[in-house]
Amino acid sequence: MNADEIAAGRARWQARYDAARKRDADFTTLYGMPVEPVYGPPRGAAYPGFDRIGWPGEFPYTRGLYPTGYRGRTWTIRQFAGFGNARQTNERYKMILGEGPHTIGPMTSGILRGIEDGWFTGQIAESAFVYQQALEKGDKKIVGVNCHTGTVAKELEILRISHEVELEQRRLLAERKTVRDAARARAAVEAMVAVSRTGENMIPAMLDAVRAEATLGEICDALRAEWGVYREPARF
Repeated sequence: MNADEIAAGRARWQARYDAARKRDADFTTLYGMPVEPVYGPPRGAAYPGFDRIGWPGEFPYTRGLYPTGYRGRTWTIRQFAGFGNARQTNERYKMILGEGPHTIGPMTSGILRGIEDGWFTGQIAESAFVYQQALEKGDKKIVGVNCHTGTVAKELEILRISHEVELEQRRLLAERKTVRDAARARAAVEAMVAVSRTGENMIPAMLDAVRAEATLGEICDALRAEWGVYREPARF
């Protein structure tokens, strides 16, 4: 379809949308970016084959009734949507970041740098804050939480594990340690730590430690002693 045909189709669809009954609400992402009722090819651009896709709710009914930000906006990321391998996916993300603004724009130095800088925790905290605000204001409704609460059943009893269960598990663990080959378990854990220093795959060595009946606590303690403990940076 050429640009004029697409513009005419968009105008026709928009007129039908404007006449339809809608909720009185603002539709935005958790980051406050407005969500348009429909996305299509960029305005003024041709899109060969668009007649085989159509607008939402119109023949050939390939797009459904809901808005989508994954078509016609080259800078919109759709994760896990058939990109190739990890290298190709990374190249696509870089292309998307170069095409226009996006919320992942500040985090361009890789996943590890994003974790170290607290970018991910900051995004999660911000999203949780916005979500909770919407609940408390009533903009977002959840049955049984902030609407129709009168039909909610009484509070469920919380499952509590008795102290006797802990004591029994401690007894079984101590018993297992007395009958295992302690030297073999210790050697397997030391071999695993040695592998961790090389940067090689640790899974085989870790499985060897498990087969030697080293406990989860012993494995974690050994790695903790060698590498320390990661402390996630606070960011709000």
